[in-house]
Amino acid sequence: MNKILRLIAAVIGFLLLNVQAEEPKEYTFAINSAVTPLLHAAFVNQTIKTVERAVEPAKLKVMYVELPELERLIEDHQADFFISTAATIRRYQDLGARDVLTASSPFSKNPNRSEGSLFIVKADRSDINSVSDLKDKRAAAGRPTAFGMYLAAMGEIAADGYDPKTFFRSTQFYGLNRDQIIKDVLNGKADVGILRACYLEDAVNRKVVTTDQLKFINLKSDPDHICLHSTRLYPNWSFGSNPSVPPAVLSAVAAGLIAQKPVGIGLYWSVASDYTAVDNLLKSLRLGSYQRFSKEWFWQRIVEYRFWILSALAAFVLLLIHSL
Repeated sequence: MNKILRLIAAVIGFLLLNVQAEEPKEYTFAINSAVTPLLHAAFVNQTIKTVERAVEPAKLKVMYVELPELERLIEDHQADFFISTAATIRRYQDLGARDVLTASSPFSKNPNRSEGSLFIVKADRSDINSVSDLKDKRAAAGRPTAFGMYLAAMGEIAADGYDPKTFFRSTQFYGLNRDQIIKDVLNGKADVGILRACYLEDAVNRKVVTTDQLKFINLKSDPDHICLHSTRLYPNWSFGSNPSVPPAVLSAVAAGLIAQKPVGIGLYWSVASDYTAVDNLLKSLRLGSYQRFSKEWFWQRIVEYRFWILSALAAFVLLLIHSL
């Protein structure tokens, strides 16, 4: 009997050791540096504290990174949790990234329809009044993969039947120096600027620009969204995770964030139920899985690994000759 008890105890101890071994001692939480001003610092800081409590006794390593680095961390599974636009997360869903929760605020009450772009031109540009008038113009934007500051706008251009790759004569990207987009439009360096929805209102509050200095192209209205926007609306900034997070830990994190009280201007975490618009946009722009498994992607891989492919073919030919 004692032998059986000792055996059971040994098996239980072994299983416990394995469970402990599977649980990471540290989790990495990567946050897009462009998250403000849409998600206020107080809300982001409270989110960090909530995640820290949920993953205890494991540690939480927090990193603020710019979009290109965040994309690399997600793709290489080097970030366990992340805050980014819903579109960024959906671009890597075929690699295991998943959108867990989406931010809601008084400015965008419906988390399914919160994020978009705004086309701005100088107020005296009488020659620009519609999306079609923007063709062959000089544009200023955030980054080639920034959602509100570029991709949502390009999705609108694609929806109107144009090729986004050749639509603008040129595009200048400014990264996190987003006020420069407005300045370029005002000083004539750019014909059109692409801003994230609600960024203009923040710039007006900071005295960067006044609304009478600008004209807004292709404005749309939505009863659940109070900010100016020129495109259809998409799910808001989201909290995502990679497959490296154990289900029990992810459940604890999600439960903690859902229970988190509204912060600052009333920001809170909720659930978006419809990502159809984002997926359709990624498909139309051939991004994410639509890029990775397209003919274009295939030929890019051929070019990238051409020396290895040629070496393998040469080895095969030599082997064939030797056999003959």
